[in-house]
Amino acid sequence: MDMLIRSPWPASCSRVAELRHVWWLDIKGRIKTNILLPKSTYGAYFVYKLNKRSWASKKIPVESRVYFEGEEEFHEHEGGHKVFLDPSGDEQELCKVREDGWLEVEIGEFFNDGREDKRVVVCSLMETDEYITKSVLVVEGIEYRPKSGK
Repeated sequence: MDMLIRSPWPASCSRVAELRHVWWLDIKGRIKTNILLPKSTYGAYFVYKLNKRSWASKKIPVESRVYFEGEEEFHEHEGGHKVFLDPSGDEQELCKVREDGWLEVEIGEFFNDGREDKRVVVCSLMETDEYITKSVLVVEGIEYRPKSGK
């Protein structure tokens, strides 16, 4: 794997990861629910940029999952769905270009019930087709935002 951590990228990001040549994509983000608003539904959004000339996964779906840590073995085949990282195709309805120029795709949602047990939410993106390289993906991170009306 060829990965470079850059600091700073743009002024809005303190650090980003630039994946320059990888065979497998396996990104996970974690957040403790006690720092989030209780009794709220959150969306998890993968924020990134890609080099159109080099990104091999334009038409390849990436598996995304959002789950509570410790529950993944019970729900291994539930709660996941496929997302596409290229915003130009027909099936990429969830991927969009943000005002700041970064791309984002919703990778899932979860309900924070507000319990005091400091649960951890895990967000996962994975694509492991060993025959296709992924290159020049710049990862800003995963954003968690309350969803309105839920």
